[in-house]
Amino acid sequence: MSLPLSAGKRSLPSLLPSAYRRLLVLALVFAAFMLANTLYLLVSRWADLAGIQLLAGGRTVLPKSYQAMVLTHTGVGLLLAVLMTLFLLIHLRIVWKRHHRTAVVSGVLFVTAELVLVVTGLFVLTEAASSNNRWAWWLHVICGALIPVAYAAHRLMSYSRPRGLIGRGFVAAVATGALVLFALHVSVGRGARPIARSMAASEVGTLLFGLGGATIVDSLIVRWPISGITSRIGALRPGQRYLVTEGGDGNPVVVGG
Repeated sequence: MSLPLSAGKRSLPSLLPSAYRRLLVLALVFAAFMLANTLYLLVSRWADLAGIQLLAGGRTVLPKSYQAMVLTHTGVGLLLAVLMTLFLLIHLRIVWKRHHRTAVVSGVLFVTAELVLVVTGLFVLTEAASSNNRWAWWLHVICGALIPVAYAAHRLMSYSRPRGLIGRGFVAAVATGALVLFALHVSVGRGARPIARSMAASEVGTLLFGLGGATIVDSLIVRWPISGITSRIGALRPGQRYLVTEGGDGNPVVVGG
């Protein structure tokens, strides 16, 4: 015997007016792009570390598509945060009278993860993704992965649950967006030269320091702008030219006087 829906979990019509639902749809479109963008950046970074040049981006090579997606990640991410905050204020005012406890818990988890995501993103942007700030980068990544889970849980636990077709369409949009970004990366990145090769071919990587009357440099710290790696070098003498290698053991090679 089948039970009526009211005997189990209740499903009630949405209280949101059509204008607010359109705002939610717009936010979901941006969210799908952000997830596709994030997948692209993470896979490109992993491919760079693994030496897969076809998909690499970040440390050894910087295709224009990768640079554009890094900038877009920041801009669209902030815009999405504004849209979701606006929707949250409207949403709470309308649906609070239903006071669904599990939906409230999942909603609080979603909002908390969103706030941490924005704060850590701005921190990494302003302080640079150096090894000293690796905790902020990982926290940013973890919250980015937690937000879709928290949102899906919030919708599934609420009285007004979305149809399965909507969820499948969202996943398909994210997958399609990621594939388009990878295709763009492959087509645009073919002419990109490795960073190390382009710097070695010029004098851009040569820095001169005046030491005054000092007879030795006890410690020199080099922060590499792309990878965020920090190299600490010591016991350098004036009047010498040293070759410092990113990721080296801290013992530079004397290449001239």
